[in-house]
Amino acid sequence: MSALAETTAPAATRARRRARALTGWLSTTEIQRLDRAAADPARVQAARAVLRTRPPHPDQTGVIGEWPAELAAYADALRASVGAQPMFAEGWRLAMITDLRRVIAAQATVVADTTEGEPGAGLLDGRVPDLEALAQLALPLADSALNIQSRFDEEQQRWIITSANPNLRIVGTFSGEVQPSVMGFGFFFRMLASFVSVAEFRGRYVLRDGYHRSYRLLAAGITAVPAFVRQFGDDELPVKGLLLGPDVYCGPTPPLLGDYFHDDLAADVWLGAAETTAIVSASPQRLAMGSQPRVPALA
Repeated sequence: MSALAETTAPAATRARRRARALTGWLSTTEIQRLDRAAADPARVQAARAVLRTRPPHPDQTGVIGEWPAELAAYADALRASVGAQPMFAEGWRLAMITDLRRVIAAQATVVADTTEGEPGAGLLDGRVPDLEALAQLALPLADSALNIQSRFDEEQQRWIITSANPNLRIVGTFSGEVQPSVMGFGFFFRMLASFVSVAEFRGRYVLRDGYHRSYRLLAAGITAVPAFVRQFGDDELPVKGLLLGPDVYCGPTPPLLGDYFHDDLAADVWLGAAETTAIVSASPQRLAMGSQPRVPALA
């Protein structure tokens, strides 16, 4: 079984999506890796110059507020939901982000376009969601739909499972007799719930999860949203592998979520759509079924 990982298909075969990149905090080399067309040296230098004029240490006073009393019933439903229970077990608490624009961004890019069915895709239709609708978007009670594709590679004797959702995970295994004298072994897949969550880290409030939804909320003019909040230890990194390290998001002039919309500090880039891929293979090959008749799938 291969590791479950986020992969990117060759450029000729994958869809490209418009994104916003925080070019003011990226090197020219890092921007080139994202999108060579956006790595204009003059524009990068101009972004650096704008950043040098920014006052150090952003004011995040009052960014985190109390959970609204009118969402008490929704909080109870979250505590009872399977997807949110691990969050509460890890020490996350419910709160209200009063101004998304002033939350620190630790992710170098965010997808700026929308496709039907994605969380927050309908925010720009002009309707202002009420508080409970915002809670349902930011802190869903149910896991995402299991939107996956699978195919069996006869030559390599392996199943290839893919999804555009980065929250696809292996959550368990199974084994047992599926027919008389026929045993089955495999994995359980699940699309985990994703929540808008903010980490309190070294005196800063940093968005840990929910970047695309937060971008769409801000694009719709919505700055206050329910969220999970948790304090992290100084040596416990709240986010990993997002190009911007703690030296940036804990530095004197970190990027804020509002900066994705700041044309002097961010730019449009075109990124290939990433997908999460799992491979289940028969190894060694001599054990593979070859041309033997396949056992019918489980009902």
